[in-house]
Amino acid sequence: MKQQFILILLVAVLCSCNDGEVEKKYFMTALVNDQAWTSMERLAGAQLDFSDITQGHNLWVGGSMEVPLPDKNIYRLSLSVNSPVSKGKFKFNNKKFESNAIGGVQGNVIGYKNGVDYFNSVTTSGFVEITLLTDHEVGGNFEYHAVSYSPGLDPKGIDTVKVTNGKFHVPIVMVSGREWNAP
Repeated sequence: MKQQFILILLVAVLCSCNDGEVEKKYFMTALVNDQAWTSMERLAGAQLDFSDITQGHNLWVGGSMEVPLPDKNIYRLSLSVNSPVSKGKFKFNNKKFESNAIGGVQGNVIGYKNGVDYFNSVTTSGFVEITLLTDHEVGGNFEYHAVSYSPGLDPKGIDTVKVTNGKFHVPIVMVSGREWNAP
């Protein structure tokens, strides 16, 4: 009898929860140089900035970790789409170390070797695919190769960071320029 009461109570509690009351889990994960990388949940998010040139919101998604991977590096990953954001697959279109211009799509890896030496790597190939886009969150997949450069020294790049099996589901934490309404 006591077991039936507990079971009925448990079912009643579960049925009384609204979808809006369930806490969502946000994440950003990938393999970085074949090492499992996971952003801390509180350090993963998205930003939308309105562009007068494109008359739409550009998207930036980023995440960071605090504990080094086995290679002793701490990595921060980011993705940006500098054209009106929508669901779909966007290919990274950088040929070398360069800024992500209007209409450009870029991924970035910022790292700290041994917690001190800073490096910045920019995508040369890959994609971001947006599969979820609402007024408050964005999600999808990504994969890319990013190359570190010494500006003015080595035009071929000095190191490549390989990011594979990337997935994200993050909150939109900032919207600037104009009100955002998902398409």
